[in-house]
Amino acid sequence: MSVTKKKLSQTAISAIVVALLSGLGGQAMAETPVTVTSDKPVATATVTQGELKQLRPKVNINQAGADELVEALIGVGPSKADAIVAWRNENGPFQSLADFAKVKGIGPATLEKNKDNILF
Repeated sequence: MSVTKKKLSQTAISAIVVALLSGLGGQAMAETPVTVTSDKPVATATVTQGELKQLRPKVNINQAGADELVEALIGVGPSKADAIVAWRNENGPFQSLADFAKVKGIGPATLEKNKDNILF
């Protein structure tokens, strides 16, 4: 890639990141930053945990499969996702975050990280 194209790519990515971040209202700026890189080694952006939560898709925990839960929920890996699906199959749909907290491995920290992205 030529230097001009690389600079243009970096500028375009930087403009997109700035636009995304400015749309988030600058909240949670005191949080620990997280580095997110693109698939191609062109640019790196730093966002806070709060901004990262807002960029994650919302997920209906009564409909999502284990793979979707792993992708959408912070701190939920394959075994927790399987536990969520198993709880739902045994107990019926989740009605609230209190129900979600009944799943083995889902504690206050996981609830706090995901509460804004969970749909019922």
